[in-house]
Amino acid sequence: MAMNERYMKCSPELPLQEAAKLLLGVGRRNIIIVDNYSRMLGTVSVSDILRFVVTDDLDWRYVHVREVMTTDFISLPEGHSKEQAIKVFFEKKLDYLPV
Repeated sequence: MAMNERYMKCSPELPLQEAAKLLLGVGRRNIIIVDNYSRMLGTVSVSDILRFVVTDDLDWRYVHVREVMTTDFISLPEGHSKEQAIKVFFEKKLDYLPV
């Protein structure tokens, strides 16, 4: 698990319970899920975790992030202007926009 001022990232193998603890501990709403080459695979948010815990009968303490993460995401490559990012953010009604 890595973190900088803008985002947190982790492996898809992180236990969901650990992801929830991390999000609560640092006051973030989502974690970027990356592979061994730091390529973005998806995201997991507080909402994703809550949705899983409330609607699934599995014991969430034994579930990994890969089983809950959102893989249908919108992101922008680095180099886009803030204006372009803001336009996409509002057009797509996003909560966050990974760059």
